[in-house]
Amino acid sequence: MRVRLMAMLLVVLACAPAMAQDTPRVEVGVGYAYMRDKELDESFPLGWYADIAGNLNHWLGLVGEVGGSYKTVDFLGDDLKLSVHTFLGGLRLARRGDGSTAYVQLLAGGAQSKADILGQSDKQTDLALQPGVGLDLRMSDGMALRIGGDFRRIYGDKDIDGNRTHTDEWRATAGLVFRVGR
Repeated sequence: MRVRLMAMLLVVLACAPAMAQDTPRVEVGVGYAYMRDKELDESFPLGWYADIAGNLNHWLGLVGEVGGSYKTVDFLGDDLKLSVHTFLGGLRLARRGDGSTAYVQLLAGGAQSKADILGQSDKQTDLALQPGVGLDLRMSDGMALRIGGDFRRIYGDKDIDGNRTHTDEWRATAGLVFRVGR
């Protein structure tokens, strides 16, 4: 996994044009998220995300992100409603160009998984680690189109043998970024 992450980082950074001079102080992103859960072998086609980044300089920012992904499956004739909500924060490294900004980020925080069936629900909040990459394509001085991808690992409880369990998820995102200040 480390080799893949480093390869993605190098590709994204190499694709960005030369650095631009003006860096927004704050970037607010909102959009659609499609998630794939490896352990459940299920796709979550309904999802959203929102993030805010405060840029410390032209290449480093602090990021906070929230998101939700949803799926309903048939379980013995009843609807089983699954959801995952995340509350994450971390660092974003960016390479800014005249028409685009490529970035890599590493976020950590909490992931709340929930299952509802027949009026009963079970939820659990665990530690989540989410590295990701993305590309913002400038539409105007104050707005950009964003595409991105993330890998998320949610660390669960220990199993009967004392080994820590985990869930792996892949996520693709598309949305808008609003750039504020210079």
